[in-house]
Amino acid sequence: MSHSELPDQYLRAADAIRDAAADDPDEQAFLDAAARHLAEGTGASSLGIIVSSPHDDEFRVRACWPAVTGDDAVATAESLLRPDDPSVLWMPFVDGDDVAGFVSLKDERERRDDEQMQFLAHVDSLVRTFERSWATVQIGYRYRVAVAAIEDGLFNYILDSDGSRTYIFATDQFEGLFGRAKRAMIGPDAEPDWFADGLDEDGLRLLDEHNAQLGAGKSARTVFRYLRRDGEIRWLREDATPQRESSGRLTVTGIVTDVTEQKLAEELKDIAREAAEAESERKTAFIATVSHELRTPLGTVHGFAEMLRRELDELQDGASNDRLIEFVEAIEERSGDLLRVVEDLVDLSNLESGRLTLASARLDVVEIVERVGGDYALAGVSIVNPGAPVVALGDPLRVARIVERVTANAVKFGRGAGIEVSVRVDDGEAVVEVRDAGVGMSAEQMERIFEPFTQVDDRLNRSYDGTGIGLTVARRLAIAMGGDIEVDSQLGVGTTVRLRLPAAGGRTAAEDRGTSQPEVTARKGRGKDSIS
Repeated sequence: MSHSELPDQYLRAADAIRDAAADDPDEQAFLDAAARHLAEGTGASSLGIIVSSPHDDEFRVRACWPAVTGDDAVATAESLLRPDDPSVLWMPFVDGDDVAGFVSLKDERERRDDEQMQFLAHVDSLVRTFERSWATVQIGYRYRVAVAAIEDGLFNYILDSDGSRTYIFATDQFEGLFGRAKRAMIGPDAEPDWFADGLDEDGLRLLDEHNAQLGAGKSARTVFRYLRRDGEIRWLREDATPQRESSGRLTVTGIVTDVTEQKLAEELKDIAREAAEAESERKTAFIATVSHELRTPLGTVHGFAEMLRRELDELQDGASNDRLIEFVEAIEERSGDLLRVVEDLVDLSNLESGRLTLASARLDVVEIVERVGGDYALAGVSIVNPGAPVVALGDPLRVARIVERVTANAVKFGRGAGIEVSVRVDDGEAVVEVRDAGVGMSAEQMERIFEPFTQVDDRLNRSYDGTGIGLTVARRLAIAMGGDIEVDSQLGVGTTVRLRLPAAGGRTAAEDRGTSQPEVTARKGRGKDSIS
């Protein structure tokens, strides 16, 4: 039956049902209004709307007319659910292919057969109007529930060529995000340029870039600082997608997200990082200053101790000289140890600040190893000579210092066992390997061996002296010269340390004094030192 063929009372009821749906009500408010309009349109003495529950697929009376409560509501619901009552008419309505419910109405009026058929047709047409309106209400209700569950704001606006925005749609979250009443942002009472008014100069620049991308038909994202009317500053992120209509008008849809806490966390992280870097720089500067101040007098003490020992050796005046020589040797040994610590501190501070300058020369690694190893011959260090020079590229003084530090560590932790130092060429690298059968290290200790100021034994009453920076500096120097240091160790078995340096062909610097070599400056790189 066409809409124009319906009697006035049905037309009025159908219009009322559509108006109720257009008011954007919640589900129950619409069902209550629809039950009344259906009853008025059909003239039923009572009417109920029975809806399938999504939870258990049971049908329940959701709305009645006349509206009743308490025991009367139960009695009315029961009367409308009696399928054996000939005065109760059941009219189904659907959701897609499924029966969504029934309109059950009680009508006891007598009619002829043709009148009854016409009545049923009118009722069916009215129920179909309810069916469509109910589907619309459910979609709107589900949409509102979904939107209410998120904190972001959804929007749709028209973007003009001058960058101004006219908002067509925005969810209620916009009020909380921008600190303005919704009517001031959308509709005929919207304030002009309200969006741009909350942006600073940088925000306006970002907005122009954002609009330019949208104008080019590209999806865009921007993060901007927004000053709300209440004086609160929020950081907001807009993700937007443009669409050019056939009329040429550009509409934009998207989402606005409050990223204030994320932004503040990033700023705090930056502040903490800058503070840590500043503290590290202060520490490095302090170490460098103290180390430089100590190195000169220590060098003097160590030098005079060596001279005094030589003088005493030449005097050879019996037992009294032996005692003096013992004292002088103690001064020489301890000042030498302290001087090496200071040199390590100076190198460490220069490496961390990027100020360390390294020479680059061809050097005979075998000659350096034999010279250093000879100083430790009495400590059980043996040299495995490859029988030919092994030429590498590096800073001779720093390479000798690395070999000395690694050998000294092997002597210190070797427990008096034999220590073997060998040299070879391996895959384009000159390799110095120092092997001991000492205390060794556990896997946990191995993870920390290259950390500065860290020792295998961190107890105050530990068995071994040292600052815990020798191996740290040695490895960083090796990396700065294009090589590296590797360590293999097993607790109770021993440790093997390998120094790798880039091998170089040709003569050594000692053989070619007339050849000038470039200097190599070590600077801090990403994860390790790099060469320039």
